[in-house]
Amino acid sequence: MRPLPIDDVLPELLSTLQAHGQLVLQAPPGAGKSTRVPPAVLDAMPAALKVLMLEPRRVAARAVAARIAQERGVRLGAEVGYSVRFDRKVSASTRLEVVTEGMLLRRLHEDPLLSDVGCVILDEFHERSVLADLAIAMLKEVRMVREDLWLVVMSATLQTEQVCAYLDGAPCVVSPGRVFPVAISYREPSRSLVADVSACVREVMSAPQEQDALVFLPGARSIMECAQALGGQDFEVFALYGALSLGEQLRAITSDPSRRRVILATNIAETSLTVEGVTSVIDSGRVKQMSVELSSGMNRLEEVAIALDSAEQRAGRAGRVRPGRAIRLWTQAEEQFMKLATQAEIHRVDLSPVVLEVLRWSSADPLEFDWFEAPPVAAIQVAVDLLRRLGALQEQGFSLTPTGHVLASMPAHPRQGRMLLEGSALGVRREVATAAAILSEGDFVGRPGRAQALAACDLWQRVGIFDEVARGRMHGARGLGLSADEGVARRLMAVRDQLERAAAGHEVARSDFEQPQDEARFRRAILAGYPDRVCLRREREGAERDYVMVGGEPMTLSFESALSGDEAVLVATRVSGERRARDG
Repeated sequence: MRPLPIDDVLPELLSTLQAHGQLVLQAPPGAGKSTRVPPAVLDAMPAALKVLMLEPRRVAARAVAARIAQERGVRLGAEVGYSVRFDRKVSASTRLEVVTEGMLLRRLHEDPLLSDVGCVILDEFHERSVLADLAIAMLKEVRMVREDLWLVVMSATLQTEQVCAYLDGAPCVVSPGRVFPVAISYREPSRSLVADVSACVREVMSAPQEQDALVFLPGARSIMECAQALGGQDFEVFALYGALSLGEQLRAITSDPSRRRVILATNIAETSLTVEGVTSVIDSGRVKQMSVELSSGMNRLEEVAIALDSAEQRAGRAGRVRPGRAIRLWTQAEEQFMKLATQAEIHRVDLSPVVLEVLRWSSADPLEFDWFEAPPVAAIQVAVDLLRRLGALQEQGFSLTPTGHVLASMPAHPRQGRMLLEGSALGVRREVATAAAILSEGDFVGRPGRAQALAACDLWQRVGIFDEVARGRMHGARGLGLSADEGVARRLMAVRDQLERAAAGHEVARSDFEQPQDEARFRRAILAGYPDRVCLRREREGAERDYVMVGGEPMTLSFESALSGDEAVLVATRVSGERRARDG
């Protein structure tokens, strides 16, 4: 194995861990912490115990496990394995398992003491996902009972004081890493991001000494537009974003010395993934960020400016193999007004799934939970209110109902879990599972024109064409005036099948319900998951698409919706940051 900077601190790390049982490791990207620390810890553990490492992203979990197995000369799935959604490669002999957040939380609920685990490693903790925040809090409680359980928290930033303090003064081990200097330059942005990126890519790739270029873009649409604009060059263009299949993501991060590449990526490539061979970075300075409006409970996906810590992480990707360069598509004057640090998810996202996990862990007031960083009180109260509406909580106190226990065990947001239970009871489980996959993972239908055929329900319209689109047949979609993506539909089918299996066996007898047409039962199931999203049309001239949600939130029905002038609609998603809604 080639030496890595982290190798120099492994003896200190192990001795500190043996003395204190927990530690925080600070090491920059490229130091080798993800691939070298877990096997070193494994070799120091008793043979009967396992090591679990949390990786926030599926493709990173799979890639890290494969690299560790390769370096140890073992078959992936034997001593070293991984567990991610829809993909698991482990065996009875697996002792080092790389898992994603949902898998770790499931393991904690099934075996709260992690009786066969000797160490848990939280990698890339600086990303501060809401589930990683929850995991560290739960593991802190486990260690109160199991002092022999080792805990390692690994971060790529220098801001480790908060983690050390939360873990009651856990020691910190620092690896300096090996980062080559990166020359940073700025460009005044024009009105066209595609034009700016294209110009920078051609400038970078015209220099024969440069290797691969990594371009940070805000989302999949801008990636596709830039990829189209860069076609026909003497370099290959790869896309890298979360909705791609694991195979497509792995192809994007693996270098090939025989060809030069441009990788168009979202912030998935900031820290948790090593994109090999990169010597140039082009940074749009933008990111898509999910947040929730507490007044309506509606999620909002916005394009926002990144913070300085993200800009530094992105630029550092160019200095992994030799001195590199980073082009920032903003001015130095603008940089003076950028936020210093990215806001943690716990302060901006819908907390109902997290609060449900907390109440499953301990039936106590979630305000009293020992949060790593306490979320807004109002956000917790909104989450508790929603869980009561969904029938997951008792009317008084914080104990889960039988329905709540089922929802907590399902791999879905509580809203979609409640839809699935209702759909199972009404005999439309597959249809509702399809809708839940679309709502949770993203639409397979592109932006339709105004020639779209009218329908009673946008989601039902999509359910009707879903299977044929996933099989490559588009005539049904075209007949409705819709464009559809076969690849997205195929990926959604895997999610649909998992959700359908999760809902099986939870049917509830419905003796009081007359069986109408399938669509009416489908709409009733969607209503069960979104009881607070009913909107009534405003009674005024020219207001056919203006509605008011229960609670007073104004909404405008998107022109992308197939509905027109209905007295009442149920809103499941918001199309953009504007108050434009799409019917469920």
